[in-house]
Amino acid sequence: MLALDKTRSITRAAEQLHVTQPTLSLFLTNLEKRLGTPLFHRLGKKLVPTQVGEAYLRRAQQIVALKYDFEMEMNDLISGRQGKLYVGGLRKGNLFLMPRLIRRFRMDYPGVDIILHEDNAENLEDALCAGELDLIYVNQPPTHSGLHVEQVRQDHMLMVLPADHPAAKRSRWLKGCHYPYLDLHYVEQEAFYMMEEGRTVRTVADEALHYAGVTPRKIYLISNIELGCQMAAEGLGVAFTMESYRREFDYPHPVSYFRVGDPKFSLSWYLMWRKDAFRSTYMDEFIQLLKQFA
Repeated sequence: MLALDKTRSITRAAEQLHVTQPTLSLFLTNLEKRLGTPLFHRLGKKLVPTQVGEAYLRRAQQIVALKYDFEMEMNDLISGRQGKLYVGGLRKGNLFLMPRLIRRFRMDYPGVDIILHEDNAENLEDALCAGELDLIYVNQPPTHSGLHVEQVRQDHMLMVLPADHPAAKRSRWLKGCHYPYLDLHYVEQEAFYMMEEGRTVRTVADEALHYAGVTPRKIYLISNIELGCQMAAEGLGVAFTMESYRREFDYPHPVSYFRVGDPKFSLSWYLMWRKDAFRSTYMDEFIQLLKQFA
């Protein structure tokens, strides 16, 4: 049922489950007959859960999560040194944090495999609630109940300019800021290299522009933060990054970083896991190390 819901197709679900399509069709037909109600609407070749189907799938996800929690608990009781930990994170968070974190973790738990999963915050939270992940580290607050949430750190957006940009001289220091503050009006005639809509850096950058009342002369959409910062380093415009990312970047020409928009704005990073999930000793250790490294 979970495979059918994920693929919304009997053909693709059968391939995923390594069974024949007639076998899976018969299973679904018999299940619906036994329950006395359809579980999916058939819209052409696409399957869409009915209300009863949605209720069934919620319970199925809980059963999968319970099974996995039991396996973790049993394994931990038997050895406490072997197992797997499924960790979800954003691409940049995984890229800059996880390699060093996992290296340190394996000094104490060499027999535990860390399986990393990358996606946006919304999909990661859904996977966590479905029992597909053990914990996630994201920069958006939770939307589901039943999650244990800890705020790990505060982050800020930074604007990137060439070090010799004339506007840099107009920046000023504000109390509590680790970077000089610059009014966006001083660069509104520049080209802006920005992520596509829906990405965190783009959302925060749009809020900063709205706060300043600035409309960029030209916006170039980019696929990753590093590309925009490299463009800014070459003097081709301005770009944005996060304070937690900038220490990992290296550019052929010197750049300067500035706080922009609302000086009081900050972005929180959250660590989440299911409240009812069994936490192995190695999961607890990984959580503590993540807090330290973050």
